Amino acid sequence: MTMPTVHPDAGTGQHYCYSHHTGVSGYTLRALQDMYAIGVMLWAMLTGQRPWQDASVIAVAYKVAVLGERLPLEQLSDRRCPPQLRRLIRQCWEADPLRRPAAAEAVKELQGLIKEVRDPS
Repeated sequence: MTMPTVHPDAGTGQHYCYSHHTGVSGYTLRALQDMYAIGVMLWAMLTGQRPWQDASVIAVAYKVAVLGERLPLEQLSDRRCPPQLRRLIRQCWEADPLRRPAAAEAVKELQGLIKEVRDPS
């Protein structure tokens, strides 16, 4: 049985730490927080691993927001994760959400990578 979420924003970073981006609309900040999640999703797809598998939500929030920890990309070969893709993932994980790429920018970068893989000439 699936229960509806009473507070759908409860899992976002804004509930675990103070955001100094008070001049930014909530929508913009949420969209940029979603870009962090895109980076995590790309990492999971590349590694085949579940991120932070044994950590609680609070532990993950603390590691990411306070300690600045990121998921490891070093174990991935350049063939598996080309430098451009690695750079995009790191940009998605910028500590300051305002420095993360916009979704359209990320899509453009990913489309370029796909084209390069399909036609390496």
